[in-house]
Amino acid sequence: MTITLKEFQNLSTRTAPFEADPQNHIEKQNILTNYTLGLNGEFIEFKIAYLQGNKVEKTKEAGDVLHYASVLLKVLGKTLTDENTGLKNVTKRNAEKAAGDTLEIIKKTYYHGHEFDEKKFVNAVKKIVDYMYCIMG
Repeated sequence: MTITLKEFQNLSTRTAPFEADPQNHIEKQNILTNYTLGLNGEFIEFKIAYLQGNKVEKTKEAGDVLHYASVLLKVLGKTLTDENTGLKNVTKRNAEKAAGDTLEIIKKTYYHGHEFDEKKFVNAVKKIVDYMYCIMG
């Protein structure tokens, strides 16, 4: 069965805290913080499976990465679709930097009091997704 990224996002957010619809800034902070950590952990597991040539694990981990990315984008009012990822042919280095950027943005926002850079955060999440797409073929 094949589904679109938008359909995946709709299914994925059903299992997210508050169904990815936080009612206050504390709920939003909790989701963004926890799901950014989850996204990075799953992205590392995806890369390990890829490097080991394990197609089954790579596919499972890709689904996990997409789950975290879907929820993060939904919380920010964004839709993950096949048409709007828009960053095709992202390099490994760019994707790894993007993963680090998501963590850095959350750290600066919630632990150092900086303004949340939503545009940079969303682009970083999309770079991770696009890198996976390039790898998955």
